[in-house]
Amino acid sequence: MNVVFNKWIEIDVNHSYFGDDGFGSFEIHQLGNTYTKMKNYKLVGRKLKNTFCIYNEDDASQTYSEGGAKGIGSLAFSLNILDRAFFNYTDVPFPNDSELILFYNEASSMQNQGNSIALVSALISKYSQILPVKLPSGEVTVEIKPFGELQGKVMKVPKDADRYFEFPLQGFESGVAELLINGKQIECFYISDERNINGIKVLIHLNIENVCKKFCKFNLNFDVKKIHLEYKIVNRKLQNMEVIEANIIGSNDDNYMDEGLQAILNDVKAQVFVSKVPVDLRLKMEQKPKLKLTYLNGFSKSVKTMEMTLPDPDVDNIVKYKNGPKNSWLASTIVYV
Repeated sequence: MNVVFNKWIEIDVNHSYFGDDGFGSFEIHQLGNTYTKMKNYKLVGRKLKNTFCIYNEDDASQTYSEGGAKGIGSLAFSLNILDRAFFNYTDVPFPNDSELILFYNEASSMQNQGNSIALVSALISKYSQILPVKLPSGEVTVEIKPFGELQGKVMKVPKDADRYFEFPLQGFESGVAELLINGKQIECFYISDERNINGIKVLIHLNIENVCKKFCKFNLNFDVKKIHLEYKIVNRKLQNMEVIEANIIGSNDDNYMDEGLQAILNDVKAQVFVSKVPVDLRLKMEQKPKLKLTYLNGFSKSVKTMEMTLPDPDVDNIVKYKNGPKNSWLASTIVYV
């Protein structure tokens, strides 16, 4: 007997650096009890290029109601990035060992059935044994519950208790959770089982309790960093040429800033130019900056001009722009003429 599966959920992973090609350099894995949920609800996940799809078994319709997959709650996945330069060119914070980047759908998005739903991102902390909490004065109600669900574990803290409280996390399942104090959300965090979270930087959390059985599409969007371009122009003097004037014209016909001569490798001198404004980096830059040279030909003793299209920057060379505006980035490229 052939089993038929219907596409139920689609997650498209996009990145402005790659344009319309999407971003496919990742693996996606089930986290926590998502494996059990997908098995019980007869769901199958498949990745193709930059898309991850979840299919439900055609004969599993009795599991679903008009309100969606009743009782499924949420599904959680790790997005394992395979491109080692990803955080160089992507406009997201680089998580330290106690942080994760979370992508999730807001509760209001569940009303947008039939439309693409953009996932929201947040940088969250992860905890394993205890959650340190700073409490306001007075008697306090502290609650920890699975992210997006209605009920969790509630604790009353008397007014004379220490204001720095440690909430025990034993008994909670690994996954995204939220801390509420007096009914107000204070923090979203990840309850970590170190066995399945080490090395993971990006999570996807889908609250799909009310997603209907019909097809639903989510978009996970990454943006590229805006960076300043730096070109170090080295005259190798192989052409017996003496540079009289040099400048670089950017994609918007703006002149680059001339930073003068600087010593680079083995005291070789380079004339350094930096773009005045940051640019949106692309894998294939449609408009490239151009180097314009006026030089004296050593053989003919005549003055000549030359125009040269400059190469795209290497994403491995993106660094903090120390001499630029706060929180700005710089990609440096050496060009020999």
